[in-house]
Amino acid sequence: MRTKLMCDIHNKLGLPSISANYIIFYINDEFMGLYILTDAYKESWIEYVYGEKDTTNLYKCEYCDLLYDTKNGFENENKEASDNQELYEFLKAMTKAKSSVDVESIFDLDQFYKEIAIEYLSSSWDHIKDRHNYYVYKNPINNKWIYLIHDFDLDLCAYYYQFSECINYDFKNFSRISIVNKLISNNIEHFKEILKEIVIKVFNPATLFPRIDEIKSFIRPYVQLDKTLNDNGEYPGRLNKNDNRFYTMEQWEASTEFEESLIGLKQFILLRYRYICKEYSIECDPMYLDENMNMNLTITEIESLYPIETETSSFLIPTSTFDLINIEATTTLIEDIILPTSTSIFDSNIDETITSTALDFTNPEITTSIEDTILPTTISVLPTTNSILHTTNSQLNEPTGTLPPITQTTVTFKCLSEFLGYPCCSSELTTVYAEDEYGEWSYDFTKNEWCGLTKFEDSSNQDHSGECWSEILGYPCCKGCKIYETDSDGSWGYEFNQWCGIISSRCQKE
Repeated sequence: MRTKLMCDIHNKLGLPSISANYIIFYINDEFMGLYILTDAYKESWIEYVYGEKDTTNLYKCEYCDLLYDTKNGFENENKEASDNQELYEFLKAMTKAKSSVDVESIFDLDQFYKEIAIEYLSSSWDHIKDRHNYYVYKNPINNKWIYLIHDFDLDLCAYYYQFSECINYDFKNFSRISIVNKLISNNIEHFKEILKEIVIKVFNPATLFPRIDEIKSFIRPYVQLDKTLNDNGEYPGRLNKNDNRFYTMEQWEASTEFEESLIGLKQFILLRYRYICKEYSIECDPMYLDENMNMNLTITEIESLYPIETETSSFLIPTSTFDLINIEATTTLIEDIILPTSTSIFDSNIDETITSTALDFTNPEITTSIEDTILPTTISVLPTTNSILHTTNSQLNEPTGTLPPITQTTVTFKCLSEFLGYPCCSSELTTVYAEDEYGEWSYDFTKNEWCGLTKFEDSSNQDHSGECWSEILGYPCCKGCKIYETDSDGSWGYEFNQWCGIISSRCQKE
């Protein structure tokens, strides 16, 4: 949760950063658990975000602090690069500098201030304070080095001995770091303005609480599955049999709420918000400054503070009510916009087929996850919308007695994607970004949605009389051929938010 939230905070602020998403992971159809998947600062990331191919000036830092005497702690991501002279010159200048004025021509100070502000607000100790988990990159456009952080699992008050330590963590303590003190002490008022901007825009309960609720509601069924014993009496993905650590669903719920003993995420955000508002005299939301505030209040009624706006210079992909990911400023690629189907990854060095299914917020129109929908008698549904998400359960009992009549509706389809609720691509969209049982897919960046390229060839006029076996069970026949479940009755598909029977003769491959 911390990793996802920190990535989202960067995206909300329009800062270049890595992105994160949730996946459910399978090996040979065996569920291995719920994981968070992040990208990384690599040459390909630099090329996509900054346009520089095969850069030789992207360095990973391990045990270094932007000073020359720690130069050996920097590792070039381009393994073919051997000349580190530009890095060394940069580190020499940083070491000799007396203040930010001395390096403003070679170091992106505004980016650095924002990252340091985020680290300070989140009471982070695992980046510049611990001398690792960041990169530096020289942007060839302005010839300035930029500071990029990653690995956020220990941010937001993680692993503090005392809860009060991270709540009341002051900047005097944080600025003991040599380079931070050197670059900010003479420009502290500007830094305070940046701090204030981040607090008002994103680091506040009104923005982060709904986002936490949204993420929790979305992943809760998969977390529950992750904590459910399989047929062998084992928890999914536990390859280390000697590790008996286990956290219950109750502990998971509490760790994101107002539980101080577990350093609850909402509790930290609320108390840290109050401290920062008071410390820097920021005009903050009085509802959250109230010491008698009801911790169990419903946040879901609060509207988004930042309405979605249309950009013309770059395309925006809305991932939820919380944020808009600006493709020109972040790491989101077309690969990050994942279809609601499984993606198989084949490694030539192993025999197993590894399948990961992405859980994302990119298409709010998909209201039912097929993994959550069980064949009759009971159907569990996880609805997702583009507002705050809630987990609900509905039941559909197996038909008994008189079945309701099946309404025959004449609908004309032009492409296979329409069966899943996606439009056909317009004639100018021809690039194929994905392919599955419903054919080839492209992406309409002006509308921020997937579209189908494969035409639908209607075979319904052929003689399939007597083959629509699912009708007697109260379910229509499928137009497509994607099989989600097979039981004693036959193979089942899922179209238009309902189960349907697969006509095997129609779907036989030639």
